[in-house]
Amino acid sequence: MNMHKRALLTGVGLFGLSAMTRASESDTQPRFIPNQNRKLVCVYLRGGADVLSIVVPKGDKDHATARSNVMSHTDDLVVYSEGGKVEGLPVGVGIKDFFGLHPQFTAMLGSVGEAGALSETAFVLPVGSHCEGRSHFSGQAIMEAGRAGVDSDTFGWLGRWLNETRSSASGNASLRAFAIGNNAPHSLSGGTPMVAPNIRSFGINYYGRDALGDELGALHADSSMLGDTASGLLAADAVYDQAPIAGERPQSSAIGRDLQQVADLLVAGVGEVYTVDMNSWDTHANQLSQIDTLLGELCAALQSFYETVKANGQLDEVTVVVMSEFGRRIQDNGSGTDHGTGGMMMVMGGGVKGGIYGEWPGLIPAPGKRDVFGREYRGDLLPTIDYRQVLCSILERRMSPNVDMRRIFPEYDYTGSLEIFG
Repeated sequence: MNMHKRALLTGVGLFGLSAMTRASESDTQPRFIPNQNRKLVCVYLRGGADVLSIVVPKGDKDHATARSNVMSHTDDLVVYSEGGKVEGLPVGVGIKDFFGLHPQFTAMLGSVGEAGALSETAFVLPVGSHCEGRSHFSGQAIMEAGRAGVDSDTFGWLGRWLNETRSSASGNASLRAFAIGNNAPHSLSGGTPMVAPNIRSFGINYYGRDALGDELGALHADSSMLGDTASGLLAADAVYDQAPIAGERPQSSAIGRDLQQVADLLVAGVGEVYTVDMNSWDTHANQLSQIDTLLGELCAALQSFYETVKANGQLDEVTVVVMSEFGRRIQDNGSGTDHGTGGMMMVMGGGVKGGIYGEWPGLIPAPGKRDVFGREYRGDLLPTIDYRQVLCSILERRMSPNVDMRRIFPEYDYTGSLEIFG
């Protein structure tokens, strides 16, 4: 056996043992069947992505003045008229006249006669969290915890969801969640994820797999927990080994390769929740070129992922959410932008009604207007949508409708899903 695979197998086994021990403490009725429910892919743009360069409010009267040094492509923005619903726009001005997408989204339009990923992508804005400062650490910690009191809870929102949907039918807990990278994000804390920088190293893939299964079965004959964990690992390895791997599409970027690995897992039928990080969105300087490069990589990666899962007949099962800890300041600083508040979330996949959704507060809001958390204007795009409403909408409509969202997002009063799903 390859020593790298031996080490990985050992690590996964340890994760699995702890997961199965916790799972045995609950005798709840089965309500979640692995690999027959829909899948969730979370892409986190680390650094605070500038929403105003992604979904450009070209129709806002203050845009040209506030963004004179970081505004480009005004003549070749992608006109996105798939649909959507945005409150607060000037009377008589439609969404496609007010907003335009960065030109890199051309990659998601698809080919002639074939709709691309953009047709099933919703942009929700402006969104924000209850983070009071402008710290990356605080913004990410709060958003991934799903609550303000992060010091009192070691769980992340995905970790809570994985635990709430765990049952005697949910299988090996360590194979339900995958973090593609060197570390698991805080959102998966408490959910026993498998962490893998390169999923192609996953598994055993050698002639003695069946013999190893027999040995493990005999070794753990007196422990159903340990035996089930070993069996689950070996079964997942066999499925992955024999599945038609999706990753034949060459990828030139890290985000492209990571999403390709998620597609591999989907094709193999392994996992239910997947996380991927994309770094370098902290554009304090040289923002024009940085955003152009970053969005070029992101859009190409999302389109390739979309084509793969669609070709494999899995598009209706998969939902992708793209998020960042906050946005940027409205006024540029010369060649870039500094940390702001209001940001954006993208939701892509089967059942998503493509378009732009939200409530526009104005770049310079009317006097007295406050954001969704009750805060006054301070030079940032005012968030009008709580990011938890977007995540709750996804979990309720696309993942597990019977789960009490207060168990996933303590202190949040979820009042209903957004109109982004068909």
